[in-house]
Amino acid sequence: METSKKNHRTEMDNTAFLAKFGRVMKLTLYIKNHYWLIGLSVLTGIFNKTLPVLSAALVAYVVGTAASGATAETIIGYLVVLGIVVLLRALFEYLEMYIAHAAAFRMLHDFRMMIYRKLEQLCPAYMIDKKSGAVTSTVMDDVEQLEWFYAHTLGTFFIAVLVPAAILIYMLSLHWLLPLVLIPWMVLTAVTHLWFRKKADTQGREVKESLAEVNAETIDGVQGLREIISFGQQSPYLSRLVGKTKRLNEAQVKDGKRLGLEQALIKTFTALGMLSVLIVSSQMASSGVIHESLYPVAVILTVYAFNPLLELMEMITNFGLISASADRVFSILEASPAAVDRVTESPARFSLPHIDYQKVSFRYQEKLPLVLDKISFEVKPGETVALVGHSGAGKSTCISLLLRFWEVTGGSISIDGVDLRDMPQKALRETISLVSQDVYLFNTTIRENISLGLPAAGDKDIEKAARAALAHDFIMEMPDGYDTIVGERGAQLSGGQRQRIAIARAFLKNSPILLMDEAVSNLDTTNEQLLQIAIKNLQKNRTTLIIAHRLSTIMSADRIVVLDNGYVAESGSHQELIAKDGIYARLVAIQASA
Repeated sequence: METSKKNHRTEMDNTAFLAKFGRVMKLTLYIKNHYWLIGLSVLTGIFNKTLPVLSAALVAYVVGTAASGATAETIIGYLVVLGIVVLLRALFEYLEMYIAHAAAFRMLHDFRMMIYRKLEQLCPAYMIDKKSGAVTSTVMDDVEQLEWFYAHTLGTFFIAVLVPAAILIYMLSLHWLLPLVLIPWMVLTAVTHLWFRKKADTQGREVKESLAEVNAETIDGVQGLREIISFGQQSPYLSRLVGKTKRLNEAQVKDGKRLGLEQALIKTFTALGMLSVLIVSSQMASSGVIHESLYPVAVILTVYAFNPLLELMEMITNFGLISASADRVFSILEASPAAVDRVTESPARFSLPHIDYQKVSFRYQEKLPLVLDKISFEVKPGETVALVGHSGAGKSTCISLLLRFWEVTGGSISIDGVDLRDMPQKALRETISLVSQDVYLFNTTIRENISLGLPAAGDKDIEKAARAALAHDFIMEMPDGYDTIVGERGAQLSGGQRQRIAIARAFLKNSPILLMDEAVSNLDTTNEQLLQIAIKNLQKNRTTLIIAHRLSTIMSADRIVVLDNGYVAESGSHQELIAKDGIYARLVAIQASA
């Protein structure tokens, strides 16, 4: 029974290893645009590894022939050949390093672009249960780890087979006993890593996961430093970071111990192999079985027979880390987006759209409860509708579904009778302008942040949009006007200024549908009143859906839809809903008392 369990575990380990190996080798599928460069890299690598063997063998032969009394003319001839080989070796050393890394870095560039384009399809749904630091670690650290595979692994496989095979064939031509003595030690060297592969895979995965956690925690700490300090949480945060760093250190130490033992065994087998050939070849030379000049050649060739294998072992030693990085990269590239285009043709541009939610249901994950349960409401052409309700009622979800960040679980959302699923996401989002409460500004100029709404816009159009959003005056008071760098996440600007930049983006984009998520929440009363005028102008000739909390914003809407626990509880104008004395009336009363 115990033997059966052991065999079963071994079979499972072998299956897992083959799966890991297949996962890493899947990386070769992504080199199709660089086959010629990879092929050239392998070819130059073979020359680069073969020429040192040839030069060392020539040196050993020259020493041997000189010791056995060869003429000066003969030795000079060999030295000329040796000089040419040394020059060629230097050339191919340069070519291999340059071409291999040029190919690797081009493919890393391709991978980062593929991951970013994939994240564009996946987000924001993909990030709902992910840490941004962990995803950043994959985009940067894990992709960088693949450089080892592309620059140092593909060529190493070929070289590890071809160079030792050529050396063994030459040694066989000297005497059949020499390769027979050497091969067992080469086999032991080659299989050493297989004895440790399970630990290597496990420890490699632990190191990568721990590193990702440390990166994520560090990024959270840097981005939330103000909150950490203001709430006096420096010690708890530092303790948490120390704990994750300690886990990383323990994982790295365990991986280092295993690696040390593995390397010690490999070096031992290598030394014993060279010692065996040294003893056997010296006996052969002394007894006249081989010529004395070939004795140093046999010894030198033994050293170079192991070198490609040692490089292969070094590559296999990193296999666990490469495999873990490949897993994390493919976890993004192979993830299924929450919304998938089923059509490619865009509908005719909407002039003044009609938005219709018909019995829309939605849950974020299959095991979670419904966030929306068969809700129905419409936003008529040119109408402004405010979504109102307690936190968690489903207001933001309605906006996200209209943007197709997720697909509806049931029912449908349509624009002018066209189901959103029958509309390419790119075309849909060109139809919509979003002004969110949590405005994200990039660490670049105010001009570039506004032009996010329309990248091809000229300076006059950008200024016109800023004026319409009541942002021009404060922009001109900045040190460099529109060329002022706003800092990370717009740190140089106040909350109200950031929101006006977002409204300027919407003015510039000039889309027929406007979505607003409490766009005046960070403004004082004076600025709010001024900005309400700008928003009213922005809403003209547009169909507008607003998530509203402030009474002033709610009352400015043409119609109000009240959500409660995923249902449409009430709908009507402010006066109509007050008269009903229902949920909306209670919400207004609470705000008025506050």
